[in-house]
Amino acid sequence: MSGLFLTLAGLNGISMVLLAVFGTHFMDGAEMSHRAMFQTGWQIHAIHSMALLALALSRKSNKWLHGGFVLILIGFAACCGPLYAPGLGFWIPQVLAAPVGGFFLIAGWFAVTLAGLSRFKTKSLGPTDVERIRRYYEGWKPPESNDK
Repeated sequence: MSGLFLTLAGLNGISMVLLAVFGTHFMDGAEMSHRAMFQTGWQIHAIHSMALLALALSRKSNKWLHGGFVLILIGFAACCGPLYAPGLGFWIPQVLAAPVGGFFLIAGWFAVTLAGLSRFKTKSLGPTDVERIRRYYEGWKPPESNDK
């Protein structure tokens, strides 16, 4: 798509790796529930980082791919942020943030689906095709039978 999207996908990948390192090495003393939430957030982050990279590398982009990229980027930030927060020592109200983030993720994947569906285009018959078909059938003669 564009250099901006590839840059954002790269920064997203960097943050994913840095958060994995933090979760592995610096969360030993954290509560088990915070560690589990952090791990869930990281898994969602990792999967969607690869999706963002794939979208950024897409050669044939359209408005649905652009929209899907932006929605997935917003979605994973809104969904994973509240999951990372307790492990990082912050408090973010998870009541709305994670579900809203999940909604954006679903909307992003829906936009990607629409991008795929928009590539299925049926070819309509043009006037030259109709004329070619007419000429074919006008010149057609039934085969002669060999019953003589």
